[in-house]
Amino acid sequence: VAIDPVLGESVSPLAIHMKRFQPPAAPLSAWPAVDVVLLSHNHYDHFEEASLRELAQRKGEAPAHFIVPLGLGVYLQALGVAATDITELDWWQAAERAGVRYTLVPAWHSSGRGLRDGGKSFWGGFVIQHKCETVYYSSDSAYGPHFAEIARRFPRIDLAFIENGQYDRRWPDNHLSPEQTAQVAAELQPRRIMPVHWGAYSMAYHPWDEPVRRSLPLLRERGLHELTPRLGQVFDVTMPSEAWFLDVE
Repeated sequence: VAIDPVLGESVSPLAIHMKRFQPPAAPLSAWPAVDVVLLSHNHYDHFEEASLRELAQRKGEAPAHFIVPLGLGVYLQALGVAATDITELDWWQAAERAGVRYTLVPAWHSSGRGLRDGGKSFWGGFVIQHKCETVYYSSDSAYGPHFAEIARRFPRIDLAFIENGQYDRRWPDNHLSPEQTAQVAAELQPRRIMPVHWGAYSMAYHPWDEPVRRSLPLLRERGLHELTPRLGQVFDVTMPSEAWFLDVE
């Protein structure tokens, strides 16, 4: 299962902006077969045409199935994805494939890739359930009451990937501040929380590691257990946390 796969050097329509801090852990050519691709919305840092086109057309493999918010299918079909390989969901709707259940859950964000398509497609996070395991991916979201509702409907989350970066006081309705990341985690009460959206691309004005440096003490104050693997590290929810970024200048 691939979630918002983006491997390019830049996540801006103008490639001179919003550059990667480091190469991706592995190129798509080294990935195993991908069964399902989850896409949260169509902003450039979550919907990369080159990566999605390659995933849809990999030779010698069955095509991946794309599970996306309403309205995103037309963007995928333009990249060569067959309509039969796309499932569109509204908030709280779910799709099941090979015994895994994927539910699109609310987020407070936006969509659009140009000047004329703002709000033409939907956005959201995902809850992934397999047997006794539940994983939550917040995607991009400002703080709102939807997090409490997600916690009510999914009271046992094993691993929560919660947005923790690319915020600014000038756009409070798009992303979480580190303090809000900790508040969301306190509401969800996951077994482990992984702060995401902070260590890949430079998209805001804060230092690259400020989000996690600010959020981790707050998570620990609330008795929550963070998970911060290095880029490309294989992990599970039992892995001890390592604040490796505290030793990096």
